[in-house]
Amino acid sequence: MDNEPYRDLSHLELIATVSDWLRAQGNRVTNEHRLPNGKIADVIYTTPGGAIHIVECKTFLTSTLIERAYIKYYGYCHALWVASNDAQRWWSYPFVDNLSLDHGRRPAGLIEVSHGHVSIVIEPCAHSLDPVTVARIKHGLPTP
Repeated sequence: MDNEPYRDLSHLELIATVSDWLRAQGNRVTNEHRLPNGKIADVIYTTPGGAIHIVECKTFLTSTLIERAYIKYYGYCHALWVASNDAQRWWSYPFVDNLSLDHGRRPAGLIEVSHGHVSIVIEPCAHSLDPVTVARIKHGLPTP
């Protein structure tokens, strides 16, 4: 048994844990990927089916951080996720489902991360991207 007290994962540990978990599921994963808008996504991955997902990793969650992630990344992915040490407590917060940033659809999925364990708390609503935007994201090109 480990005698060390529990501590939350650091930002870099969150990124590494989520990235390893996504790779184990057969996704192509890149960390610290610069998007066409100049923002850098913590984790961006492409599913075997070709969908682009972004994961914003946060050591602590607030509704403002989720809204900021939406503003920065939503136009550059088919689905947006926020991963955190404390994502589970947000499950019951009504803003997760009711935040009307995308015509009433859920703006981001939530992922709970702890030492050696990753679990999906809530799935995001996926949306479509035009093929030109997808190509620019994959190649790190600016949008016109």
